[in-house]
Amino acid sequence: MQLASPVLQQIRLGSGLTQCTVDVLRTDLLHPVISGNKFYKLCYYLLDFKKQAYNGIVSFGGAFSNHLIATAAVCQALKIPFTAVIRGEAPLRPGHTLIQLEQLGADLHYVKRSLFPSEHFDNGYWHNIFPGHYIIQAGGEGEAGVKGAALIAEEIPFNAYDEIFLAVGTGTTMAGILQKMQPHQQVNGILALKLPDIKSNSITKLLQNNNPRNQQFKLFGDYHLGGFGKSNEVLWTYMNDLYERTKVPTDHVYTAKLFYGVEQLLNQSILDTSKKILIIHTGGLQGNLSLKKNVLIF
Repeated sequence: MQLASPVLQQIRLGSGLTQCTVDVLRTDLLHPVISGNKFYKLCYYLLDFKKQAYNGIVSFGGAFSNHLIATAAVCQALKIPFTAVIRGEAPLRPGHTLIQLEQLGADLHYVKRSLFPSEHFDNGYWHNIFPGHYIIQAGGEGEAGVKGAALIAEEIPFNAYDEIFLAVGTGTTMAGILQKMQPHQQVNGILALKLPDIKSNSITKLLQNNNPRNQQFKLFGDYHLGGFGKSNEVLWTYMNDLYERTKVPTDHVYTAKLFYGVEQLLNQSILDTSKKILIIHTGGLQGNLSLKKNVLIF
């Protein structure tokens, strides 16, 4: 399993007087499948897995999960048996993610939505279902996932930036980045999902619990375009326009909303253009396979 090094790409965002140069950390270029934050979040889980003689790895996700694809690819490369617990009933016509999971050697185990792990994850319950297996929460969430995500900051001169932006699903990657922050920095999360309360939720609680030096962070909840996994022609047009301008491909679930949100903040003069800005591209481009053909130009 060979991984490339992430690269920094300079691009221009915004328009008119609000246009500025930002750096993009392209962790999406690490690997064709095991890309972005998925690889980092898995690192310490894999090290922990090797400490005992487990029968295999079990993890969780929906029918379009980037995390499950990355985990299956890692397990195939390392010859580790992998079971993907899928939220919902088995579909009559499996989508591209489920097909790819089987091609990567994963054993698919479907569970009713009412039984799927929530934020109140019961590790003991799943150990009884899969005895002798190593359990990884959905999205790589958990202490090891946070610790792994923090490694992203070690890839570049991280302290050179004032404002760091990334897409947020579970908050695990943002929690890891937060642990590497310095007093002059702020980390900003563009939410890929709709939250009823932007100030009081499980993501904010996770960030508060992983903020040892009381660093500044902020969540932006206005750019999810309808909710998690939701997208429309406005976003697709933006994705194509961004690619034409910068040659940066994005996915419609996470990173397109990230860039869209940052550009909106610039155009509305909410973001200070004198600040040195970093955008962390967290991969997940396989999610675009769920869109109709020819919607995107990349």
